[in-house]
Amino acid sequence: MPGKSFQIISNHLKMKNIYIVLTLIFLSVNQFSFAQETVSLGPGYALESFYSLANGEVKTSPYNNWDLAFQISGFAASIRVNTAKGLTLKKVPNTDASAWATLDTTGYASWPVQYDSDESWDKGAFNLGIEPGNDFDLGWGVYNPVTHHVTGDSVYVLTFADGSVKKLKINSLISGVYSFTYANVDGSSEITSSLNKADFTDKAFGYYAFDGDSTLDREPVSTDYDLRFTRYLGLIAPGTYYPVTGVLSNSGVEIAGLQSVDVNAVGIADTTGLAFSASISEIGYDWKSFNPSTNAWTLADSLVYFVKAVDGEIYKVVFTGFGGSGNGNFIFTKTNLTTSVDPQKDMFKRLSVFPNPARDRFTVLFELKNSDLLNIELSDLTGKTIFQTPKQRYSGLQQLEFNVQGLSAGLYLLRMNAGSGITTQKLVIR
Repeated sequence: MPGKSFQIISNHLKMKNIYIVLTLIFLSVNQFSFAQETVSLGPGYALESFYSLANGEVKTSPYNNWDLAFQISGFAASIRVNTAKGLTLKKVPNTDASAWATLDTTGYASWPVQYDSDESWDKGAFNLGIEPGNDFDLGWGVYNPVTHHVTGDSVYVLTFADGSVKKLKINSLISGVYSFTYANVDGSSEITSSLNKADFTDKAFGYYAFDGDSTLDREPVSTDYDLRFTRYLGLIAPGTYYPVTGVLSNSGVEIAGLQSVDVNAVGIADTTGLAFSASISEIGYDWKSFNPSTNAWTLADSLVYFVKAVDGEIYKVVFTGFGGSGNGNFIFTKTNLTTSVDPQKDMFKRLSVFPNPARDRFTVLFELKNSDLLNIELSDLTGKTIFQTPKQRYSGLQQLEFNVQGLSAGLYLLRMNAGSGITTQKLVIR
């Protein structure tokens, strides 16, 4: 009976090996295959789309159902304004929050407009006007390193598309809760509201709409998408912003563009030496232009983007069409340039990391081709080592479990270092 049991397991493993080999052959054959995609924002660009290069469209949301966006992760406490729906934000000059009750709007027309950055999600319209040299000034308020509270110190005037005006101040950010107050300029209809970060776990931003005094959960989990097809104000010239429709990238995504190339011939080798940019508008809007003589959109010629996605894969993206406001269609091809690479094929008979994404713990299942010394290291994207196992000799099928409870959500790198080589696996923690 023991022999029969062993034979069943052996056959199962052989079948599993056959499956793995067939899968690798399939990936190798399809290494340079591409998929044509269409992302539609609908007539009038009514939607915005959150898109994963690995999995396609993840979520769509109406572009105009929010007014303010409050950053959930990170330390910038960015607050952004939905300028795409016609909101205009101005900071009351030469005053602070103590002037709330006696606000004087004399000279409002000459006050500068504050815009969201189209380079970084960390720089919202409310984060402008930082005091030079003050590392604790966030624009709308000041961070206290002792209490870890941010206290608002500014007053703003917010003008809506219909011409109505409100005054607004961000009161504080304490224990993960943003507090803010707004009213008519004369002080009437005053409302104090809040947005709790805990209601938007693993999201980049939580949203607020003045209509109904409501918060909105509009985004997918941050690690689930790479690109955001949307309307925004783009910096088209120094100091000049204009409403545009284009593609912004998620935090953690890096992009490099190449122009005047054969878009069908370039591949992973052409990324060598390229400077990848973390600017969220690296793709942006200007890969297309409107030709009034033909009443049609023209695409930039011979332009390709290489996109390092949130999961670490590198994609080639080429735009092939744009439908304009009639249908809001973005048409493009995407090619995964790295998915078929199998760096562990010379080291392992099998290697699996699961669950991935992980929450509290994950397991590494592996079998080395040769009995060898091996150590495992987990690091974040900055290169900081989270943990490292001592080198140990392994033979046969192994299953190691690791506890990652308490680690911040995001993308990590799992490095397997043996005498026969090094393999790096991507691990997402939520």
